[in-house]
Amino acid sequence: MNFGLRFLRDKPIVVVLWIIVALMLVSLFGPPKLRLANTEMGTTMAGAVESLKLIKDWGVWLAGIQTASLAAMAALVKEGGTVAQLTSKQLAAAKLVVCFNGAAMFFSAWLLTSLSSLMLRVTSVPSREHYDVYEMHLYGWMAEYTWTDGLKLGYVIVWGHLLWALGIVAFSAFAYMSVSKRAA
Repeated sequence: MNFGLRFLRDKPIVVVLWIIVALMLVSLFGPPKLRLANTEMGTTMAGAVESLKLIKDWGVWLAGIQTASLAAMAALVKEGGTVAQLTSKQLAAAKLVVCFNGAAMFFSAWLLTSLSSLMLRVTSVPSREHYDVYEMHLYGWMAEYTWTDGLKLGYVIVWGHLLWALGIVAFSAFAYMSVSKRAA
């Protein structure tokens, strides 16, 4: 039985990317128990402010590493001459590095732009019992819409970090294949 997906057999990168997109959508719109960072943790306002400062430092560091990884990939591909000189596996790994780190940079940018909104909301309600920054919507306006229920700080942090890790694995595979090719 052919469902028109035969072309995917020769495109493992496309399959991997679609699986990741599907997982992201399930963790965003799926039942609450399947959502990432679906926890009830609490702290004081001072603890929440400190958490946001640490998250900012981590987000800046991660965005820098992602940018460096993309620049290094461009330099390595360029150093070898043209893309035509890469093996198909090297080219696949290079595409995965760009896809994973590009998507991770999107999450990092989203995280960094939301921090001021998060900080304003944490410090504007001093009488709250629990301040769970991971369960907060990225922006205040998102709390008014049900379609954004899964789109919270924890979701952005988890997927940004996961995509970064997958980018590092793809970069390592590319580097290994490049060294193995030269040694042969």
